Amino acid sequence: MKRWLLLCLALTTSSYQARAQAAGSGYAAPGMPTLVQRGLPVNPPATLKPWLTAQLPRFWHTADSATRQRETGQFVQALRQRMRYPKVALAQQLGGRVMVSVQLTSTGHPQRVVVRKTSFTLATATPEAEQALVDEAIRLSQLLRFRPQTGEVDSLVFPLSFTYD
Repeated sequence: MKRWLLLCLALTTSSYQARAQAAGSGYAAPGMPTLVQRGLPVNPPATLKPWLTAQLPRFWHTADSATRQRETGQFVQALRQRMRYPKVALAQQLGGRVMVSVQLTSTGHPQRVVVRKTSFTLATATPEAEQALVDEAIRLSQLLRFRPQTGEVDSLVFPLSFTYD
């Protein structure tokens, strides 16, 4: 048993290990060199298409389920890309859900935005932080542009989830 312990001790303190570390190549196991990553690559920020000119599909009128699912995904992705978490809510680690109702004109622009319901994750949050999340939901809703549709005024009700990670 003592011989085995001495052999293990000799292997872990060998000169190869010291040379590998000194050379900067590192090691994962004896004889297996690995690359040492000095820093994470910096990705350039993603470029967003101007949302005010892009027209989102009116997915709630689509009968085909696959098309409806794809168009709903486009809508959700557009919202997530443009959502700015309010600093007041971020400082308090406040999250929640805001249910928004938007009336659309026949040209696809929001005519009226109404907050239907709110629920927040912290009971101890300040009213300013809660109002900041509501204001952000209204701002996002007012940016919406959908494809034009002839006929009457159309409406859409959707939740906006703010999650603090």
